[in-house]
Amino acid sequence: RPDGPEEANPLNRRLPAEVVSRRRRVELPVATEATEGAPVTLDRKTVFTLKPQQREKWLKKALKQVADGQIRSNDLYDLIASTRFAEDLPYKMGQKMARAVQQQLSLFSGKQQRFLSAEASLVLKF
Repeated sequence: RPDGPEEANPLNRRLPAEVVSRRRRVELPVATEATEGAPVTLDRKTVFTLKPQQREKWLKKALKQVADGQIRSNDLYDLIASTRFAEDLPYKMGQKMARAVQQQLSLFSGKQQRFLSAEASLVLKF
């Protein structure tokens, strides 16, 4: 045969290999895109995964909603008092957030006010 015996082998004329990925992209929940009237999310995991700028907007919105009576001050306090809340914040942004909390201290109970003004990681770092 002029083509040779290897032409009879079907593996010699195979298609080249191709890699196909079927992974699905995991989307992180975004808390700041909520509508104006809806209360902000108080889920720790969601809040702690927000970027610093989004976390600052979230805090201002949450403080306003506590003042309006839409969410409980105890729930907000639990998040702000956590050490993870102040992680990865730039210095100036941390100062702004600490100042915002200091201005709204009257929303919290006396014991919470003492902690937020003296011992909270948001205040100690900035």
